[in-house]
Amino acid sequence: MSNKPDDGASQDPFEAWRSFLTEAERNINEGLSKAMATPQYTAASQGVLKALLQSQSTFQKMAKRYFETVNLATREDMAAIAERLDAIEEALNRLERDSATTAKSRSAGRVTATKPRRTRNSSISGK
Repeated sequence: MSNKPDDGASQDPFEAWRSFLTEAERNINEGLSKAMATPQYTAASQGVLKALLQSQSTFQKMAKRYFETVNLATREDMAAIAERLDAIEEALNRLERDSATTAKSRSAGRVTATKPRRTRNSSISGK
């Protein structure tokens, strides 16, 4: 066997495929860009978007009715509960801060009282 180069046979066997895909992608992109620039495409895409939004709205209304029928909480119900819970937590935090502040001010103003002396002998228990 000789080590002389072939006339193109030693090239990458997938080069033709790569160049075909590159050219095909370029042609498809050009064609779609031209098609998207037409007013018909704009009208059609607006119609599709309008239909999708309408179907989404209908689905949401039907889901809400279903949840009400089976007595389950909807997303809006859960959001309202979360807001109320946040408000309750904030109120509790505020009360804790106020209570801690009040306790500190009371303890700072209070003079420590001395305990009275114990006069009863602890070794003597009641009969």
